Amino acid sequence: MDVTIEKDHELVERGPFRIVRRPSYTGVLLAFVGFALSLRDWASLLVILLPIGAAFIRRMNVEEDALSRALGPHYVDYMKRTKRLVPFVY
Repeated sequence: MDVTIEKDHELVERGPFRIVRRPSYTGVLLAFVGFALSLRDWASLLVILLPIGAAFIRRMNVEEDALSRALGPHYVDYMKRTKRLVPFVY
């Protein structure tokens, strides 16, 4: 759970970062959803997504706390304008 903020760290607000703060997490979760659905078993969806989702939420909380402290109000404003994972939803 180590989160490192580099000295010259900057906030990227272009590309997919315009609408979601964690596009790579979105992609990974989408891949896991696809894998679980390919198993054709709803229980596998829960078994796969619950622990991964919980780990991602924990990681995002740690990262956003660190970025808020490092980048200040600019990052807090960015958080208000964007969603974490799913555009316009969450």
